[in-house]
Amino acid sequence: MPRAAVSGGAVAPHEGIVCAAVLNIVGPVIVVLKNDLNLNGIAGSSAHPEWLDLRIANGSLTLNGNVTLNGYVTAPSGTVTINGNSTLTGGLAADKLVVNGNGALIETGH
Repeated sequence: MPRAAVSGGAVAPHEGIVCAAVLNIVGPVIVVLKNDLNLNGIAGSSAHPEWLDLRIANGSLTLNGNVTLNGYVTAPSGTVTINGNSTLTGGLAADKLVVNGNGALIETGH
């Protein structure tokens, strides 16, 4: 069974999710979102990015400044934006990718 521990954060229904939290992944989990995700914290396991499978059905992902996301992201109709000093480690399948100000995408084997 997928398990995750979340602390902090806020949800804005119908407008997507704004997450200012730490999402500690303690085992494999699939997270399916209908709309956008704006991440302002840390998500996933740096030791096991393959444990987080983030799927955004009809929206985009934005990693705001100094964010770390360890996982695999699928956003088939959305844009993934990696902003200043943020890092996405794992993998990505998206319609568009934007990397700004020292942002980084580090692909690992799945």
